[in-house]
Amino acid sequence: MVFWLKNVLKLGESEDGLTELDAKLFGTFMHSVLQQFGEDEKMKHCSNAKKIESFVSATLDDVVKEKLGPNVSAKIAIQLELARYRLKEFAIHQAKSVKDGWTIVCTERFVKKELDVKGNAFTIRGTIDRVETNALGQVRVLDYKTGSMTANKAHFNKTEWKDLQLPLYRLLLTKIPELSEFDLSNENVSLGYFKIGDQTSSSGIDLLTPKPELSDDLSDFIDTTILSIISNKFSDTPEVPAPKFNEQFSWVCQDNSVVEESSDTTYG
Repeated sequence: MVFWLKNVLKLGESEDGLTELDAKLFGTFMHSVLQQFGEDEKMKHCSNAKKIESFVSATLDDVVKEKLGPNVSAKIAIQLELARYRLKEFAIHQAKSVKDGWTIVCTERFVKKELDVKGNAFTIRGTIDRVETNALGQVRVLDYKTGSMTANKAHFNKTEWKDLQLPLYRLLLTKIPELSEFDLSNENVSLGYFKIGDQTSSSGIDLLTPKPELSDDLSDFIDTTILSIISNKFSDTPEVPAPKFNEQFSWVCQDNSVVEESSDTTYG
């Protein structure tokens, strides 16, 4: 449903004057800070958590001043302090990542690639938050997340895939020049989230670890999904359980409706 609204109907939303940050804008600010961190040649090699924290905190101030001006509402000021705390957690795990031998290769990299899916041309595109490598030649692709959802829970259930974001990112890696000399096989590339939570237990590197049978079926599942999109085939049967609440399209889906349908309601 969300895919259809966003990518087929091209629906979006406009933003008026702000008194507080919604989840989307909060995430945008965080991504902007982390992009500037990842592009700083000195800082991305730093293994000192305090120095990293100081850099991202100052960068947050700069981003806010640029986007919102010098004066913000009390609500936004509180939200920014919460963001600052999350960035402190980021600094701790970033320092550990460097100590473990990982180096950021690129950040917020927009990539697109044309696939041949059973004779059909189909272009995939995406902005990859973070790609890194280590001295062993291994590659790691990470998506920054401020929510609590784990990579595994977001991408599959017990029997099948339900989200292909990270697997599709892996297909895009061949279009990143910095990785031209690296082995990009499934075995050498790890995918996951860099979670930036509001507490230590919900922060850090969270890698995708599908069961072998799901990994074996992934390529066919991607092809089947793409062919369904090409054929404009979208299920007429509502998903059960319903997908998680989507802020952007709640007004279409009537997520906040005061009237609820009941299975035993009769009409006429």
